[in-house]
Amino acid sequence: MTAPELAQLEMLAQVDELVAKLNEWVEPEIGWEPLSQSQALVRRLLRRIEGLRVRLESPLVVATFGGTGTGKSALVNALVGREISASARQRPTTIRPVLLVHSNTDVELLGLPLDKLDVVQCDTPVLRDIAVIDCPDPDTSEAASAGSNLEQLHQLLPHCDVLIYTSTQQKYRSVRGVKELRPAATGCWLVFVQTHAAVD
Repeated sequence: MTAPELAQLEMLAQVDELVAKLNEWVEPEIGWEPLSQSQALVRRLLRRIEGLRVRLESPLVVATFGGTGTGKSALVNALVGREISASARQRPTTIRPVLLVHSNTDVELLGLPLDKLDVVQCDTPVLRDIAVIDCPDPDTSEAASAGSNLEQLHQLLPHCDVLIYTSTQQKYRSVRGVKELRPAATGCWLVFVQTHAAVD
């Protein structure tokens, strides 16, 4: 067992211990109003803990998005180390989001809308700890209408832990990308990648 795996197990054990103590704390009814209110709040939090604990054991969800032709799919293939996601300069290349996961990953635990994704399982080592979503281009639709790229993006980004935003020098000022990035980046790690550096 590697050091990071051991550290992960230790953290999960600490979470379990904290949850057990909180469950004990909310059990007795004291009859003092401030304490009763606090217990009610903790009970509500405990109902949400299981979902959060599942996320702690799940791979990190990483999404790439940006304008058409900025190299999202090429970047995904480079990260994974295989030609998995179609990449080209045509408009648009990625029409339906592609979820790349390790063959051993239980995709149900990721909480993603799987019916809206093309799932590709692969045994490449990097996918043991991350799941990668190659998102459709936000600048190919003007509005978040039913089934549009923008609507798909809105459904996926809240489930992500890390957002990789790709852009070229020509697309650096993309208004659509900035508008989508601002609300989506709340609570996420954000990585900005300027591609085609040799050309620009």
